[in-house]
Amino acid sequence: MKATHSHPILLTSNLADTITDLEYIGYKLQWKFGDPNWYAALAIDGLELHLRQTHHAIPPIPQLYLTVDNINEMHEILKKHRIETDHAPENQEYGMKDFQASLSGGTIITIGEVLETQ
Repeated sequence: MKATHSHPILLTSNLADTITDLEYIGYKLQWKFGDPNWYAALAIDGLELHLRQTHHAIPPIPQLYLTVDNINEMHEILKKHRIETDHAPENQEYGMKDFQASLSGGTIITIGEVLETQ
């Protein structure tokens, strides 16, 4: 037996709006489930994540770290769509340049780019 995939499941209090926010980032909706919808899958560049609607409090901590190849461009996309971020991309001592974004429905993600080594 071998594992073939692993998909993070992010919690949201508003499935439809969180799907829209992730589509701004570049994710594409794969499928939705339930009537009304309470579960969905989205993918970007071969990476899939799942969303689950919840009526419980969502912890105010990042649920996903997405690494991209142009952090400044991603930050501008989020600003254009009025998605709240904690700050402009900043270099971190752990070798990443990153920031956090608060998506609709309470989902918090961190978006980062690997810093070039000297």
